[in-house]
Amino acid sequence: VLARSIGSTWRPRYIVLRAQSLEWHHGGDESGELQVLLLDARASQVRAAGDAGDDAERCLTVSGTVRGQPVCLVLRCSDASERDAWVRAVCRCIESLKAIVFDAAVAQAERNLETIAREHGARVRRAAAVREGVRLLMERFFSSSAAVASETESFEPDQAGLADALASCLLTRQGGGRG
Repeated sequence: VLARSIGSTWRPRYIVLRAQSLEWHHGGDESGELQVLLLDARASQVRAAGDAGDDAERCLTVSGTVRGQPVCLVLRCSDASERDAWVRAVCRCIESLKAIVFDAAVAQAERNLETIAREHGARVRRAAAVREGVRLLMERFFSSSAAVASETESFEPDQAGLADALASCLLTRQGGGRG
């Protein structure tokens, strides 16, 4: 595989995909400095393309962090099937990281609901459960979105405000149907 950061030149690299990172040695052999592109559940993405002018049939771009700084690494494979295999493998790693983050969010929601039930009773807990459920659904949706925003767009919604608004709609409809 050939690799480069956006704006640099192609260099042959032996790249290893780990559960949370891509690793390679600077200089192309194991005597060079180890480089690590950390994958992040919320920020990392992979796409089957490179920069403008790159061979789109063989390139993929992976975003992550190196030493705390955001980096896009472009890989050029020998053919489209190798590129597709890399895209699938990196996607699986990112999805595994997202699942871990989501499981932690579900556990936190359960703790929040237990606290609310103890402090405020079952009636308030029901409304809180709807809000927590909507928040979790939105978090899952936005974290698994494969859409990549253009430079002039943003996919950073006000998730807390949107979750409260959706929960209010759900509670209103459910409450209004009983009357």
